[in-house]
Amino acid sequence: TEASGSPVVHAVKIDCEGCEFEALRGAALQALRTTVLSLNLEVHFSVGYEGLEDMAKMKRMASLWSGLVEGGMLPFAKEPNIMYAPDCVEYGFVNRGLVVGGG
Repeated sequence: TEASGSPVVHAVKIDCEGCEFEALRGAALQALRTTVLSLNLEVHFSVGYEGLEDMAKMKRMASLWSGLVEGGMLPFAKEPNIMYAPDCVEYGFVNRGLVVGGG
């Protein structure tokens, strides 16, 4: 946290048109979970993955979701992107570990 001398990014918006599943893995996911207070994540379920079966799409989303939640990112908002619904949804997360009194 800022009090401990570690940097905190107060808000991040990720809208990478379908690459969020690849972008939020490994070191990038770890950095997000330890430095970002609030995350607005737009998820495209099919962009670039039109050939995937629905079950494979659900597994990708479950993996992304669990990586965020298990790392302390708590979902607080869900809003469909009406331009691309139902394929695109925006989610809001807050980092439990960085909220005052969190942990």
